[in-house]
Amino acid sequence: MQLSVIIVNYNVKYFLQLCLQSVESAMKGIEAEVFVVDNNSSDGSVEMVQQSFPWVQLIANRNNAGFGAANNQAISLAKGTYILLQNPDTVVAEDTYSRIIDFMELKPDAGGLGVKMIDGVGKFLPESKRGLPTPEVAFYKIFGLSVVFPKSKIFGKYHLGFLDHQEIHVVDVLSGAFMLMRKEVIDKIGAFDEQFFMYGEDIDLSYRISEAGYKNYYYPGTTIIHYKGESTKKGSLNYVFVFYKAMILFAKKHFASQKAALFSLLINVAVYLRAGIALVFRFLRFFTRPVLDAVIMTSIMLLLIPWYEAVKFNGIGRFPEILYTINLPIYIFLWMAGLFFTNNYAKEFPRGISLFYGTALGTLSISVVYAFLSEDMRASRALILIGGFLNFTALFLLRWIVQLVRYRRIRMYNTYQHRIITIGDEADVLELTHLMQKNIDNFNLIGFAGTNQKEELKHGFLGHFIRLPQILQLYKTEELIFVTQKVTWKEVISTMEMYQQKFTYKFFNREAYFAIGSNSKNAAGETFTRGINYALNTTETKYNKRFTDIVLSIILLAISPALLPWIPNRINLLANIGKVLRGKKTWVGFSFPENPNLPKTKIGILKTTVDTNESNGHVADNEYAKNYTSLKDVLIILKNISQLGN
Repeated sequence: MQLSVIIVNYNVKYFLQLCLQSVESAMKGIEAEVFVVDNNSSDGSVEMVQQSFPWVQLIANRNNAGFGAANNQAISLAKGTYILLQNPDTVVAEDTYSRIIDFMELKPDAGGLGVKMIDGVGKFLPESKRGLPTPEVAFYKIFGLSVVFPKSKIFGKYHLGFLDHQEIHVVDVLSGAFMLMRKEVIDKIGAFDEQFFMYGEDIDLSYRISEAGYKNYYYPGTTIIHYKGESTKKGSLNYVFVFYKAMILFAKKHFASQKAALFSLLINVAVYLRAGIALVFRFLRFFTRPVLDAVIMTSIMLLLIPWYEAVKFNGIGRFPEILYTINLPIYIFLWMAGLFFTNNYAKEFPRGISLFYGTALGTLSISVVYAFLSEDMRASRALILIGGFLNFTALFLLRWIVQLVRYRRIRMYNTYQHRIITIGDEADVLELTHLMQKNIDNFNLIGFAGTNQKEELKHGFLGHFIRLPQILQLYKTEELIFVTQKVTWKEVISTMEMYQQKFTYKFFNREAYFAIGSNSKNAAGETFTRGINYALNTTETKYNKRFTDIVLSIILLAISPALLPWIPNRINLLANIGKVLRGKKTWVGFSFPENPNLPKTKIGILKTTVDTNESNGHVADNEYAKNYTSLKDVLIILKNISQLGN
């Protein structure tokens, strides 16, 4: 047996399916075996492997054993001369396995090997080659010097940016995303250290390979796609803590005590520094647009009030001072609440009708509050109506201008259609159109670049695949979708390397009927399937739900003394507020969260329906996931306020 491929999976079903398709192609002509170790996924990964890839040796764990321990399970069973550890969010070319085996055969001193990796838009991933994270190297990385001077031989040691990524090099650390090793070396030095639950295992194993007298090679003779961030999102605060905790463990294991203490100090500084930066960016992401909207509406009202006084009363100063100090802040708050609860901050550029509904809801709320005010606090209903109209107009124009500046074209409120070309044939275009209609509001599937010589007269034919550069230029394309059965993985990877970040890319599998891609190493991938297009699958809506949880927690905390008489379990109310604020739970969750077809969310304090009858509960879950808005959470909480202490 030449090769044993080991893939550890956790909740990335469609990326795993894409990975195994490429693995199957790369195994041709090689005596190989493939293990998939699933760490208790809840997205149907195990069933998919059993049904679609019966030749895979599947190990289905009933709990999350961690990356190192899961790999060790398969390593103990592997029979190959070479062991390849490969992430489920990777795609390999047809000749990848043969090339890396040939290289290892030529290098008897090689204990391990890594390859050139690109992300989902074709950008080279610097972690393809890494240096040992000594305290010095860690210091340069933590404080950003490695980013500012990536090619420096002093500051760029973490990612070895001074080494040409098109040439072969001996390196300190291999990436666990794609790590080839000799079985005899693993038998000699041992497999993964299971103290490392996630992250750091590859650094530890690479270091032990070097310490045993072997070399780790970076080999750019083949390129793979690594959708970095799919199994675990690299941008999260949890990643920062887990990753740097692994670095401390590595230092304590391999460095002298004094050196390890310095390393630990640096790492702890890094944790709080990164956490602080992450919080600042999250704050800016959540609040920049709402704060700007609030400033604009306040400015409009401060200009409108004296103008209205002058027109109506022939002078200013007729309205009571309380209009500025109390009424106006209430008006702005209610307008902002209207915008928020009509999902105006769930998307970068929401529909114009959503903006209208938001300002209208705010205006209506202000009018209701106005009716309960005493005479000395009232100003004018006309002032409220005019203010609502001017605020809508100003915010609409602001979003129009921002889009014009950012994109140099108007993509107003989802009317813009993404220009897409498919690499496949006419039937693929028809199937893909049907799939995308179920998942996207607006898109422009222009046609297809054909892969055989008999397609000239077919509808939608733009030219042959070999003329792709001319086709892309002619049709001003923005996204390419490759039909996996019609083009080789090597052609796909070569195309992505050629154009890098100029386009976005997806893969369409007609047999399994899904399309998938990822445009960022830190964000979740975008998946289109035959199933329902759930609003809660989008990153924007997930952020909006989290923001809703935070706002509702603050409000509930503020009014908790008044709520206590209606809530039987009062202590739990405060505990639940704390859990939601820390991100451990959400106020409203699914009645059946174990359903693998639903988007992943936190466990809810309340369920989508009080009646947890199986059929009604599943219907409520699907409706909630498909059409989620913040207003749904508010209504469910108001309906079930007595259960907030559950």
